[in-house]
Amino acid sequence: MSVATWDFSKLIVTWAGITVTGFMNDVTLTCDGGEDAVKTVVGSDGRETVFVFMNNRTGDVVLPLMASARANDVLSAAFAAKTIGPLQIKDLNGTTVCQAPAAVISKRPAPTFGKEISAREWTISFADGDITIGGLAAVS
Repeated sequence: MSVATWDFSKLIVTWAGITVTGFMNDVTLTCDGGEDAVKTVVGSDGRETVFVFMNNRTGDVVLPLMASARANDVLSAAFAAKTIGPLQIKDLNGTTVCQAPAAVISKRPAPTFGKEISAREWTISFADGDITIGGLAAVS
């Protein structure tokens, strides 16, 4: 039987030298520019098939921060300055890593206010992403 553990505090998110903390919910990571990595093209007679590799290494990361997170102030200043910097998301629980040499805040949050606290969702878009989807380290 294999046993592993998960601890969100061991997910390290850094962008442009900023270590982002104060998350509200799950961090969402998409890659491949929203398109499939491989496109299948079939000839009209059905006798020829070609797999076309798209090679699109762009993507987005959505970072939902608590309204109280200090990172909101830092990210607001970086957005105003049109900062572009490297991105790294590293899961110290296992082997998943996302890194890109150039990333920018492409969408700032639309803050909402109500009876309860809501998330401030920052979207960071990246180019030349290198993503390794790994598993969790087994407990020995």
